[in-house]
Amino acid sequence: MLQYHRFVCNMVQVNSYLVWDESKLACIIDPGFSNSSEELELINFLDQEGLQLSRCIATHLHFDHVLGARFIKEHFGIPLEAPRGEIDSLPNIDQQLKAFGIPVTEGKYTCEAQALPNTITIGNTTFEVIKTPGHSPDHITLYQPENGVIFCGDVIFRGGFGRYDLWGASYEVLMDSIASLLTLPEETIVLSGHGPETTIGSERKTMR
Repeated sequence: MLQYHRFVCNMVQVNSYLVWDESKLACIIDPGFSNSSEELELINFLDQEGLQLSRCIATHLHFDHVLGARFIKEHFGIPLEAPRGEIDSLPNIDQQLKAFGIPVTEGKYTCEAQALPNTITIGNTTFEVIKTPGHSPDHITLYQPENGVIFCGDVIFRGGFGRYDLWGASYEVLMDSIASLLTLPEETIVLSGHGPETTIGSERKTMR
């Protein structure tokens, strides 16, 4: 059975999710860890639960969701995986941070990403990859139907949805992506990139 733990990370309060199953193999989704305290929290949790980190995946490549990718690569030897269209389309982390006026040592968080395959397996658990662009050009949502949960990055939040004024974003495309997710079973747990969890049923009511 799939289990998950949420870490709230960095100056933008992004949700980074550690997911694992009975195999004890784990994956971090949207590695936002930005300092030694946040990094140590992840290391300690893995040790306490007896988990082995095996993958690192980004729903999209906005800076707040991947600040910890370099740490994951250097500490665990695990590369960042991201949608191909994100890799090809978005400015790098340094350029994004500068655009938001966030001072940082150049190259501190730089990390190359490799293209994510169409099927994601973590331990004994397989995720469906749903294309959900609009907030960013090639944003994805990870769906695990047997456990009734989605990791949807910045597409849907509790009572709201992601921005559509950033690089390669589109309000119309985002609304189409949201509409596709709202067709999932109403009891599906929605784990967003920011804020508390919700359900598809709750968000259907909100977005009527």
